Parts: sequence; C-alpha cells; structure tokens
Amino acid sequence: MKRHVVQLRTVYCMAKNGIYARNFEPLMKLQQVNGCPNLNDYYKKPEIVVERETVLADQVSEFLLKDITGSPFIGVMLDETCDIAVEKS
Repeated sequence: MKRHVVQLRTVYCMAKNGIYARNFEPLMKLQQVNGCPNLNDYYKKPEIVVERETVLADQVSEFLLKDITGSPFIGVMLDETCDIAVEKS
C-alpha cells in the first residue's frame, strides 16, 4: 500500500473520531509498528493534517450535495432550544 493512502486513511479516521491533528505523528509511528511499509517519510506538521481533513471534508460535502440535489424529496428537521430561563424558542 502506498504511504499517501495510509496517511489519508489515518487522517480520515482521525477526523471521523475527533482525534486532534497533533496526534498524527504518534499514529503514523503506530502504523509503522503495525507493519505498514514505506512510512519513514511523511509530513509531520499538524497544519498538513488540517489541510488533508479539509480536502476530505470538501469531497464528502460535494458527494452529499450531488445526492441531495438529485433527490425528488426534501426533509426538514426542527429542534427547540431553551434559554437560561427555560423558555422555549
């Protein structure tokens, strides 16, 4: 498996599970220990992880938007909130 694929899958898993970008380097070291080849050279800065998360989010949003615009149905979800005085709004 190519190292870029492993990196993107790791970033995807991190984003999906709410794992901070600063944990990318330890997770990549874990990937190496688990036997993923060719992981000696990768970008270690958290900014790169955030950039990759943004790219993945854009792709998912684009995919979902295509599905939504192609659907003949529309749905609306409503929720009520209460302020400090517990008044419904």
